[in-house]
Amino acid sequence: MAGIKKPKGEEFKKEDILQAVVIADSFDKKFIPVTNLKPRALLPLANIPLLEYTLKKANWLAPSSPVSITTVVSEDCLSVGDALRDISAKSLISNDFILVNGDTVANVKLKPIIEEHKARRLKDKQVMMTMLFKKAPPLHMIRQQQDDIILAVKSADSRLLRYDKPGNKKKFKLPLLRYDLMDTGISICSPHIPELFTDNFDYQTKDDFVKGILINEEIMSNKMYIHVLDNEYAARVSNISMYHAISKDILARWVFPIVPDGSIADVNSCRYSYGRHNIYLHKTVTLARYSCNNVKLDGAYIWDNVHIDNGCQLTFCLVDDDVHLMNNVKVQRRCVIAAKVVVGENQTLSPGCRLTAQPPSDDKINTTPDTDVVGEDGHGWVYLRHIDRDDEDVYDLEEEMCRMKIDSDEEDDDKETDSEMMFLEEVISTLQKAVMVKTDWDNVVLEVNSVKHAYGIQIKEVNQLLTKAVISLPLKSESSQESVDYLKQLTSECCKDNSAMQKVVVKVIHQLYEDDILSEDVILSWHGAQLDDEEVDAINIRKRV
Repeated sequence: MAGIKKPKGEEFKKEDILQAVVIADSFDKKFIPVTNLKPRALLPLANIPLLEYTLKKANWLAPSSPVSITTVVSEDCLSVGDALRDISAKSLISNDFILVNGDTVANVKLKPIIEEHKARRLKDKQVMMTMLFKKAPPLHMIRQQQDDIILAVKSADSRLLRYDKPGNKKKFKLPLLRYDLMDTGISICSPHIPELFTDNFDYQTKDDFVKGILINEEIMSNKMYIHVLDNEYAARVSNISMYHAISKDILARWVFPIVPDGSIADVNSCRYSYGRHNIYLHKTVTLARYSCNNVKLDGAYIWDNVHIDNGCQLTFCLVDDDVHLMNNVKVQRRCVIAAKVVVGENQTLSPGCRLTAQPPSDDKINTTPDTDVVGEDGHGWVYLRHIDRDDEDVYDLEEEMCRMKIDSDEEDDDKETDSEMMFLEEVISTLQKAVMVKTDWDNVVLEVNSVKHAYGIQIKEVNQLLTKAVISLPLKSESSQESVDYLKQLTSECCKDNSAMQKVVVKVIHQLYEDDILSEDVILSWHGAQLDDEEVDAINIRKRV
């Protein structure tokens, strides 16, 4: 959290203060077991902690910086949504602010984008967010399959109309499709954003928030816009493949001025010399002619105090601090070796192997001490977990795209989870009580909304389950009179001043009769009940039935 200090003798207007929220936690386990000891935001990228790319690029750490940085710690936060709800509860945001992930690497000049966002907000207070996207065609190194998104954008003003991830969907009917963009993890936000997260507990990620805003746009009138970066660089180190891709971009100077020999590095302790073929040498490096024999490093990331003995071969892997690889160790693609692991002589680590120096302590993590992997003279445990497909090496991405399949309609059928079934039963019970005691329907809406949050039901499923609850209500009736009361409520309250709903209800009643859900006696009792002259809608429905 950062804000501008007020210089002595000078008063800032409230709207002049620019704030930023940096989400330092990643809320996932894509770098585990390395992140068992240190958070992702502090992992070194080109020998610089990830978080410093955000803080130093903005000059927030400079001695002369007018920015104050506040650390907000919350042990109960399990998602970005929880973090923003906590910020809202503490009233830390008062103006438009920048929302950025702590693992983002960017050389973007935000000032014109912020001014553009504020100009939109002056014209329309319902503008909630401007999201920054980077052009990246499919199969690009810094674009990951699991992060693929399809956007519908109004070309005239870059207004976001639809935001979706392809998944198993086959068709999209959208005005303008953009499949050449990737989310940079940077957004310019309205001060109302934390409040919206507080009001909607089913918003756990930014994706949930964006979809919720767009789905309810006609009701809430909230709007979102995008800004597409053309010549600037921005990407998140969201997994090991992205770690590899962004590291290569930094070394190849695609992220200039963010380069190892540039301004991001600490001048006093981290000065590099730059040579041909993108070779960087630290000022303390000493390269002896016989420093090692037959050691091959190909796309390997070696962190501090690592000892590599003769004859070792490392291919596209990550080796954490204080690791010792003895003679003739072979580390194959996508291996991750956590801090203080020792791998004995002549051992070969299979592709995707993950090792940790600590014995298993969490029953959710299945690890076994295995001397067959680290050797008799080694120290470490195999970290057994399901390796997500998105953790695969970036060079396997093209093959992965070729293997993509679209599931059949039979596999795509909706399957109700336990929480959905419990939500459905709760809603049916609520509607039954409302019919019996004639509860005001506004109160019913509030109660259903609270039940939605309690069971974590997504917005898109609420309408479907509510419709099912309304149709199922006659089945729950224990007497003919309850069914009659149900029909009265359905035709008098739900169809009030709504001609379209009246036509639908007539067909619903006919279908309930055909399916033997409503008996003929119940319908006749309802039809013959006395009505007031003011109940015009109910009278019209009975005539149609």
